[in-house]
Amino acid sequence: MKHVLVATDLSPLADRALDRALAFAARDQARLTLVYVMADFTGTPVMGSLESATAVEWTQLAEAERSNDEAELRRRCDRAAALGVRADFQLRQGHPDEEIATVAAELGVDLVVLGTHGRTGISRFLLGSQAEHIARRVPCSALVVRAPRDGGPAGPEFTRVLVGTDFSPACDKALRQAIALSAPGAVIELAHVWQYPPGSWGMEALADSTSALGALKDAVTAGATERAERLIAQYAGSGRHLRFELLHGPTASVLTERAEAEKFDLLAVGTHGRRGFRRFLLGSVAEAAMRHAHCSVLIGHAEKAT
Repeated sequence: MKHVLVATDLSPLADRALDRALAFAARDQARLTLVYVMADFTGTPVMGSLESATAVEWTQLAEAERSNDEAELRRRCDRAAALGVRADFQLRQGHPDEEIATVAAELGVDLVVLGTHGRTGISRFLLGSQAEHIARRVPCSALVVRAPRDGGPAGPEFTRVLVGTDFSPACDKALRQAIALSAPGAVIELAHVWQYPPGSWGMEALADSTSALGALKDAVTAGATERAERLIAQYAGSGRHLRFELLHGPTASVLTERAEAEKFDLLAVGTHGRRGFRRFLLGSVAEAAMRHAHCSVLIGHAEKAT
């Protein structure tokens, strides 16, 4: 990686994401850019209804807040410099997903890193309101860093990684980036999840009394193991321990459940590199991973967004 963007709200959770990004940037001698987006209330009905004196006071308060935010961003850049990382920052005003995507496109960054709560379901407010929107819009891969559920410290690099693959270019990129973001000696499991074709699900109850489903399984999974073995051989010199698992069931739930059961600290999946209205959804697997995985999630885009 040559350039990493860290989306921050200057919170402790965002600083966890920054710590990981700093580790990657220091290792790869990459440039790092911090982006903080302030809310823009100018021109809103609320501002229009304020008395002139109150509006002036509000403006002064906003200017003081901006000065404080700039100081906080500079402190983080100084911390990066102490680690030998070239860092700068941009303070924008507007909607976070739009502004961060714009900066990422302008700078041509390789990865966007952001932090979020380690929660799922209806308590997952921050992820639902910010991280998903940002990941949808950015023109590059996105790493959503979740804090450990026990609140304990996390190492700067990932040591147990689950990579879901259908052997598409997007998943191949997710694998490459997962390797790059993992620690030397990390365990990386390459998982291909298969399902019976629509219309054959009701036959599963007869699996013990017929060989038909076995033949169907062989046809559906044909070539998966060989392709996985080629990938493992391709990255044999990466210094990571790669292995392959062939799993059965709905892809999104199987991957998130396995990530939880096997205590992986990163789940990596691929998706197409479109954004805006032409890529309103990341794809069902990527969306589910971001919403339900208890670990950090890497969304690998196959190409630059268009």
